[in-house]
Amino acid sequence: MSKNLKLSFLDLNLKASAGLKVSALNITLFFLGSALNCLSYLSVAPLLVAVFFYFVAFSFLAISKKNRATEGAIFSRLFFISFVTSGVAAIYTNQLFDTEQLVSDAGGFFTMSAFDSIGLTIYEIQVIHDGSFAIYLYRCIYDFFSYLGFEKHRYIGIIFNSTVFSITGVIGIKIVKKIFGDDGYRIDRFKTLISFCGIFWLFSSLHLRDSLIFFFISYLFFLWVKVFAENKFRLNIICAISISFLVSFIFVFLRGEFVLVPIVISILALGIYFYYNMKSLLFKIICGFLIIFGVVIITLAYNYLNELSAILSSSREAYYEGATASGNLNSLGTSLILSQPILIRIPFGIFYVFIFPIPLWTGFQLNSAYALFKSLNAIYFYFLLPLIVMSITENHSKKYRTQQFYFLVIAFLIFLVAVVITSLETRHLGVFLMPILIISLVPDLRIKSSLHAYKCYLTLVLISILVVHLIWFTLKLIL
Repeated sequence: MSKNLKLSFLDLNLKASAGLKVSALNITLFFLGSALNCLSYLSVAPLLVAVFFYFVAFSFLAISKKNRATEGAIFSRLFFISFVTSGVAAIYTNQLFDTEQLVSDAGGFFTMSAFDSIGLTIYEIQVIHDGSFAIYLYRCIYDFFSYLGFEKHRYIGIIFNSTVFSITGVIGIKIVKKIFGDDGYRIDRFKTLISFCGIFWLFSSLHLRDSLIFFFISYLFFLWVKVFAENKFRLNIICAISISFLVSFIFVFLRGEFVLVPIVISILALGIYFYYNMKSLLFKIICGFLIIFGVVIITLAYNYLNELSAILSSSREAYYEGATASGNLNSLGTSLILSQPILIRIPFGIFYVFIFPIPLWTGFQLNSAYALFKSLNAIYFYFLLPLIVMSITENHSKKYRTQQFYFLVIAFLIFLVAVVITSLETRHLGVFLMPILIISLVPDLRIKSSLHAYKCYLTLVLISILVVHLIWFTLKLIL
């Protein structure tokens, strides 16, 4: 037997072994999620709904044989992980009477979707709630399962959220391939990063609209990365601009303050694209158009400055009241950052939003799944931050600093500052995390120098977290 033939057989055996391990993990997650959900709801209905959503969504994805190993695998992995975390959230709701899910935002969405919006049009719902698109969509899903004989329980909307989040993971893999090609190492690392983010667990496991928002924003990033990666400029850009305006219209009925997000993404993408690819008179004309468009936006913002200020103030007040209601009024972020002037809030808030909550253990209690996932997310960010820093500073990363790289980095920074100015809410930042997850794949930790740098940055982050907790503890003693 030739050497090449032996290597081929070895490669097949390794792939088969990896496939069995993945299948075993997915089966384990599926049974664990089934046990948690069925025991919590005292019914097999969550299992049946989950099976229905999984097979319908997988069928509509129409994943080719070529992509099944990556796109199909990440969809399955995220769906089954979400099924487990939704089971944890169900126990908090049904057995531990989690007020965050029963009464506040998540509870209100469920009640409106399943019962209170019956007979209302999407425009009539909009008068009551700014998330009318999500409410109307959830209502249709609840009505469909009600027609099949299922009671209207929150697990239906939550499993739908899990499905949407899992599809968003497929979009993420497509972005990775556009930037890194069929790089198995980076594809696997993306699977790991998106699978263990606490904010994404929150999106997929609570009855909130964030999974839908995350899907739309991630899809917009995919469309514009596709413009950068492919030569079919006219077709791709027409598609990207058209869908951007459609998403902007949807955001009117999904989350009003996000209406300008698709437009900001489009302007940024076009500016970077033409900066890199046009050196002629056409470039100057297009840049002039973009400048004029920017001036128009700024003028409109100026004319409606009072309304804009009211929106920002109401966002901050809502967060402040939420923190008070949750017993977090004495938290470091609320007392020292959110109430500060904007010039202080931005630099400190950018750091704080990645390490929230302080103290870390506030979520490790039995009163809120929302707080639990946010505390777990803080630990996740501790390990993500060094990758973000390395992607910008490491010499090995220079070859990846392309148009797509700067587009994703700048877009994330813009929305990061916007979140810090308005709410300082990690959940709001979560819908913009796809760009930074992609950027964090740049460092190659298989290189010894990169691995060493990662350990050094991680050590600095952990020391910083320790110092911040010591400051918090000192302030608690003084105040």
